[in-house]
Amino acid sequence: MAAFTWYGNQSEAEACRFGALAVIFPLVERMNVMRIINHHIPADDQAEYNYGEVLSATKNAPTGETST
Repeated sequence: MAAFTWYGNQSEAEACRFGALAVIFPLVERMNVMRIINHHIPADDQAEYNYGEVLSATKNAPTGETST
């Protein structure tokens, strides 16, 4: 039976996990998905932001995932 010892992170750099939206967002921007969404789903008159702006804001939102 082999014994394993864990020394934690071997690097000074912190690890982080990117959400799926953060990874594909450059493609979403290039395809003008936000403009397409806003064209097909008009914003509510009472809404402060349109749906495309909300999608743009969610790419920067924390996902709640932590690196271990």
